[in-house]
Amino acid sequence: MANEFKHASVGTSLSQAEWEAVGGHVFNSQATGDIVYASSSSQLSRLAKGTDTHVLILSSGIPAWSTSTGITAVGTIATGVWQGTDVGVAYGGTGVSTLTDGGILLGSGASAITAMAVLADSEMIVGNGSTDPVAESGATLRTSIGVGTGDSPTFTGLTLSGDLAVNGTDITSTGALTINPTTTLAHTLTANQSQAFTTSDGTTTLTYIDTRNTTPAIATHAVDSPNVTLADAANATHQLFEFGAYDVTLAGTTTVSSSQRTVNIESTQLRETGGAVTVTEAITMRIAGAPYPFADVTITNPYAFVVDSGKSRFDGDITIDGDLEFTGTQEITGTGNITLNPAGALILQTDSSSWNAFQLQNPAGHVVLGIDTRTAVDNVLVMITPPATSDTAVSGTKRATLELAPSTLTLAGSTGVTSLETGLVVRQTTITDTSALTVAASSTVYIAGAPIEAGSVSITNPYALWVDAGVSRFDGAIIGSGGQLDIGQSGVNMDVKFYGLTSPRDMHWDAGANALWLLDDTRFNIGDSADIQMYHDPDVSYITGNNHPLNVDLNGGTLSNVGPIFQRVATAAGAERAIIHKDGIADNTATAIFTITTVNESGNNDDGAYTCFIKGMVGHRIDTDAAGHLAVKGYSVAFARCIAGDSDGTNTAVTEIWESAEAGSNLGNRGINSVTTTVTETSEYVQTINITIDDDGSGVDTFEVVFEVEVIWGEFQTPPVITAS
Repeated sequence: MANEFKHASVGTSLSQAEWEAVGGHVFNSQATGDIVYASSSSQLSRLAKGTDTHVLILSSGIPAWSTSTGITAVGTIATGVWQGTDVGVAYGGTGVSTLTDGGILLGSGASAITAMAVLADSEMIVGNGSTDPVAESGATLRTSIGVGTGDSPTFTGLTLSGDLAVNGTDITSTGALTINPTTTLAHTLTANQSQAFTTSDGTTTLTYIDTRNTTPAIATHAVDSPNVTLADAANATHQLFEFGAYDVTLAGTTTVSSSQRTVNIESTQLRETGGAVTVTEAITMRIAGAPYPFADVTITNPYAFVVDSGKSRFDGDITIDGDLEFTGTQEITGTGNITLNPAGALILQTDSSSWNAFQLQNPAGHVVLGIDTRTAVDNVLVMITPPATSDTAVSGTKRATLELAPSTLTLAGSTGVTSLETGLVVRQTTITDTSALTVAASSTVYIAGAPIEAGSVSITNPYALWVDAGVSRFDGAIIGSGGQLDIGQSGVNMDVKFYGLTSPRDMHWDAGANALWLLDDTRFNIGDSADIQMYHDPDVSYITGNNHPLNVDLNGGTLSNVGPIFQRVATAAGAERAIIHKDGIADNTATAIFTITTVNESGNNDDGAYTCFIKGMVGHRIDTDAAGHLAVKGYSVAFARCIAGDSDGTNTAVTEIWESAEAGSNLGNRGINSVTTTVTETSEYVQTINITIDDDGSGVDTFEVVFEVEVIWGEFQTPPVITAS
C-alpha cells in the first residue's frame, strides 16, 4: 500500500473522540503540501508535493507534476492576455517585446522578427532575392529598378512637360530623334559635361561641344580618330575643319583701320574667386603636333602648322617647343622677344653655302655673329666681330668679346667625382689627309697676343691670357717661342714659386732679391741619377756625390774663406728610441702597445736586422684613481728580428730580462700578478708588440704602462719606425 487514504491507527478499540478527531483519516506517507485525488472510483490517493515552479498536468488520466517552466505541455491558449515573457517564433510568437512603430516586419527564420526603420519620403523597399530587403531612393533606387545612369531603358514613347537632364553620355533612338523645343534650343538642351553634345558616324565621335564652365570647347575628332579612306590618294585632301575661301567687298574709299580676319580668336581672361591662383601654362590655341605615319606610311614633310604664303606677324613673345622651318629666305621680326625653347637640341639648318649663312646683327646692321656653312673652302665656322664702340674711361671698365658669366654647379650624392669639366671646354680637332702632307703648326686654342697700344694709350700690364685666381694645370709640355720659355717680364718685380710634394720642400725665385731659394731639405740634383746632390737641413749643408768622386776645379782660381769640411760616411746601422705610454688596459687581455715598421724597399733590398729592448713600469689603477689603492711593478724584456732581401723575416721568442716584485697600497685589493709580452707579425714589415697583465687582487681595475723602447738596427736602407698603438 502506498499513498492511499485510510483510518489512522488508534489501537484495538475506537472511541467517539477518536472517531470524530480531525486526524482520524490520513494518507499513507502523508506530508505537508501533498494533494488528494481520486485514483479510482472507490479510492482516494495522495500526490506528493512538487518542486517550486513545477506545474500540475494530467498524465495518463491522473494528475502529475511537470518540470517545464513554459506552456508547451499545456497547449494553445484559447483566450486571455499573455502576461509572461516573449513568445518564441517556434511557438507562434514574434520573439520580441516591442516593434518599431510604422516599421515593416521582416522574418528571420527561427530568430526573432525584426522591424525596418520607418521609410522616408520617396523611399521604396528593394529586395535582392537572398538577403533582407533594404530601403532605397534617388540614384540608388533608379539603378536597382533598371533606370539608373548606367542603364539603357527602352520606352515606347516619352513626353516630357518639364526639363530633361541627361547624366550619361548618349541619347539613342531606333528612329529619327526630333527635338522640338518651344523656346530656343540653347535654353532647352543644357548640360555640364565635357561632351554635352556630339555628332557621330555610328562608330566614332566626330565633333563634340564641351559646355563646362571650366573648359568650354568645340572639338573635331578630339575623342577618337575615325578611319577615313581617300578614294584618290594622289590628289585628295582630308581636313578636319575648313574655312572656305570667300570674298570681302569693301564699300567706299575710306581707309579701313581695322584688320580683316578670317579666323579670330580672342584672348581668354582667367579670373579667381577664392584667392591667388597660379596657372602653369595658359594657351589660346594649341596644336598637338604634326601628322605622324602609321605602319608603312611615309610622310615626306610633316608640318604641324603651315603658312603657305604671306607674312606671319607675332606681336608677342614666341616660344617654339618643336621644329621651325623656313623654305625660303625669311626674316623673323617682332615687336617683342623671340624665345626658342626646344624640348631637345636647337638645330639651325640652312642649305645656303656661303659665308654668314646665319647671322646675328645689331640694329646698325653690323654682323656681330656669323656662321660659315661652307665645307669646301677655307672658312672660320663661327666668327664673333665686336663692333667699334666708344666707352668712358673709368676704373673698372670691362669690355669683353665673349664672357662666361659665373654659375653654381651643385653635385648631388656623396660618390667622389674623378674629374669634372666646367666653364669652357675645347676638345681636340683631328686633322687628316687624302695624301701625305705636313702641317707646320696647329693649335686647339690660338691667342694672337696681348692687347696692343695705339694712339697715346699706355698699357701697364698687357696680358694675352689672364688667370685671375686658382691653380692652372698643364698636363702637356709648355714650349716657348724659338725654344725659349719666358716666365715673368723683364724689369718687372715678379716672384715665381714651385711647390714640392711635401711642404715646405719648395723652390722660390725671389725677384726682389734676385735669388733662387731652395727651402730646407729641398734637393738640387745634377746628373741623370742624382750624381751630385746639394741640400740643406736645419743645421748642416750637404754636397753628396752618390758614390762618385767630388772634384772642385777652380780653373786657376783660389778657394777662400772655407770653413770646416766634413766627409759624411754612409752608415747602415743605428738606434731608434721612443717613450710609449698607454692606459686603460683590461685585465688578462692581450693589448697592442706599439709597432715596429720597416720599409718595403724596391727590389730585393729589404734585408736587415734589429733587436728591441723594452723597459719600464706597469701600473694598476694609477691613471684613474690617485686616491684609491694602487700598484706598480718594474719590467724589462727583449726580442730580435731579421729579414732576408725578399722580405722573408723571422722573430726570436720574447726574453724577460727582469720583472720586479709588486708594490702597492693594498695588494690584496689591487695587485699585479704577472706581465707577459708577445709579438704579432701583422705583415713582414710590421710587428705589433702586445702586453697581457694579470691582477691578483680583489678589486680588479685597468692598467697602464710606460715603456722606453730602443730598437738597435743594422743594414736596413731606411731606419725602422716605432709607432704607439
